Amino acid sequence: MIRPIQDRILLEKTVAAQTMMNGLYIPDTAQEAPLSGKIIALGTDEEMLKVLKVGDIVIYTKYAGNEVDYEGVTYLLINFSDVLCVIE
Repeated sequence: MIRPIQDRILLEKTVAAQTMMNGLYIPDTAQEAPLSGKIIALGTDEEMLKVLKVGDIVIYTKYAGNEVDYEGVTYLLINFSDVLCVIE
């Protein structure tokens, strides 16, 4: 398992739904990537732990983090400062 440290957050990206426009399918490569994800693990920063918890869905900044491949799954590792809001 990946265990983030300090103010880092491990996210599983939200999967974008297939998009149709005027009856035409828009392929994934032409769609903008989703900017939300589900928190899988949190680092140890006390301020972050007051605001976020595992399972929260968050929206993050456009160029946030680094993709990490682990056991066939791609995760996103971001900083707490890249989180814009929690979706409730």
